[in-house]
Amino acid sequence: MPESTFWETATHWPAASAELIKQNCETAFFKIPSLREQFVSEWETPDLDSNKNFQQLTFLLAGYIPGYIFDRATIPEIKANTYLMAKAKGEDFFPFLVIDNSRWDGLPLVNAIGAGGEIGYSTGYGVVRYLLPDEITRILNGLVALGEQGFQSRYLREADRDEPISLINWAEEEILEWLTDY
Repeated sequence: MPESTFWETATHWPAASAELIKQNCETAFFKIPSLREQFVSEWETPDLDSNKNFQQLTFLLAGYIPGYIFDRATIPEIKANTYLMAKAKGEDFFPFLVIDNSRWDGLPLVNAIGAGGEIGYSTGYGVVRYLLPDEITRILNGLVALGEQGFQSRYLREADRDEPISLINWAEEEILEWLTDY
C-alpha cells in the first residue's frame, strides 16, 4: 500500500509502473475491504521464511503432506476422492485449490502451497508454480474462511490425538504461534 512506510523500499518497478500500481492498488488488490487494514499493518512483517516447514503448513491448510500424499496422514476425505487420488499419482501435491466445507472440520481445505500450474524448473523446494488471478481469488477466499482460529483449531486437534503426525514437533510450544504468524 502506498501509505506504508515500506512502499518505496519494497517496490522494484520502474517509477512509472510503481505510480500506476499505487493509483490502482485499491481496486486491484482489495476486493475484500476488510483485508486493507490488515495488509497495511502486516506490511512490516518480514518475508516468509518457511524454514522448510511448508509440509506442516500444507498439512494444516490442506489435509495432506507434500511428497507423502498416499501416507496415513492424508485425511480420509481426500483419500476417498478417486479423482484426486488418480490425478495425484507420481506427484508431490494434490491437484486442487480449495475444498469448501470439508468433513475434517467443516472449514475449507486450502491448497495454498501446492496449487497452480508448474512453470517447469525446480528450486530445491519443488517445481515453481504460478496461479491465475481467479485461482488466487479462490485461495484467498478459502484462507479468509479458514481464518486464524480455524487454523489453530486444526493444530490443537491434531496435537491432542493419541498419535499425531510425526512431522510437527509437538513439544515445541512456539510452533503454533510461528505457523499462525504467516
